[in-house]
Amino acid sequence: MSEDLIKYGVTPKQKKVMDFIKSYIKKNGYSPSYEEIKKASKFKAKSHVNQVLNQLKDRNVLTFKKGKSRSVVML
Repeated sequence: MSEDLIKYGVTPKQKKVMDFIKSYIKKNGYSPSYEEIKKASKFKAKSHVNQVLNQLKDRNVLTFKKGKSRSVVML
């Protein structure tokens, strides 16, 4: 994990989610659904996806477009 991510408190699990989202957006042109993130990250519940995404939002790594599905935007 890079020094910058450690400095901002990004965990390996969060990094894995970030990498998946970046790669998914690059391949498809839009962000993945919570279900797709859940499966790729091997989480048991979508609430865990929500928790991780909100932690990343709090660290200014990503944001969401209001009122839209598949709205994760990497900063």
